[in-house]
Amino acid sequence: MPIFKSLTAVLLVALMAQPAWSEARVAVSIKPLHSLVTAVTGELAQVQLLVGDNSSPHLYSMKASSARALADADLVVWAGEGMERFLVGPIKALAAGTRQLQLAALPGMHTLPLRANPLNADAGAHGHDDEHGHGEIDYHLWLEPDNA
Repeated sequence: MPIFKSLTAVLLVALMAQPAWSEARVAVSIKPLHSLVTAVTGELAQVQLLVGDNSSPHLYSMKASSARALADADLVVWAGEGMERFLVGPIKALAAGTRQLQLAALPGMHTLPLRANPLNADAGAHGHDDEHGHGEIDYHLWLEPDNA
C-alpha cells in the first residue's frame, strides 16, 4: 500500500503542475501500467498507451504515433530500461519540461529477483539466461501485490 500512495502522490504532483485550463497528457509504456495510471488519474489526464496490445515491450520498435504521444506528453510513466529498453534513448531526448516516472527507481518499490523462464528450460544451455535484457531484477513490477 505505501508504494500506491507514493505513486498517487507523484502522479498528482506532476498533474497539478499543469495549467488549470489544460488536461495533462500522460504517455504510459505498457498495458499493465496504463491500467494502473488510468485508475489513479481518472479524468485529470489523457493517458496514452505507447505499446499496443499485440506488441512486446522487449522487442518493440516505436511507431510514429507512439513517438508523437511521447513527444507531446507532460509525463511519461514506464517500468524501467530492463523492461522497455526502446524508451531509453527517446526519454533522454524529451523536452526539458517533460517529467518521467521510472517505477523501478521509486523508493520503496518491491523488486523481485529475475526468475528462470520455465517455458524455456533449456535457455541456459544456449547462453540466453537473460533473453529480454531484464538484468538482476524482474521488471514485471505490477505482479508484486504491494506495488500494484
